[in-house]
Amino acid sequence: MEGQDEVSAREQHFHSQVRESTICFLLFAVLYVVSYFIITRYKRKSDEQEDEDAIVNRISACSFKFTGFSRGEALWSVSN
Repeated sequence: MEGQDEVSAREQHFHSQVRESTICFLLFAVLYVVSYFIITRYKRKSDEQEDEDAIVNRISACSFKFTGFSRGEALWSVSN
C-alpha cells in the first residue's frame, strides 16, 4: 500500500510540473504573439526593402528571446 502511495505522489508531482510548464509556455507564446503584433502595427517603415543588417538583427533578437525563455524555464523548474 505504501508503494502505491509513493508512486501516486510522484505521479501527481510529475503531472503538476508538466501542467505548470505547459501553462508557462502557453503564456510566453501568447505574450510573444501579442507583442509581435503590437510592434508591427506601430513600427514605422522607413524603407520597403530590408537590408542584410535588419535580417541579422531580427534573427539575433529571436534567438535571444528563445534562449532567455529556455534559461528562465530551466531556472524555474530547478527551483521547484
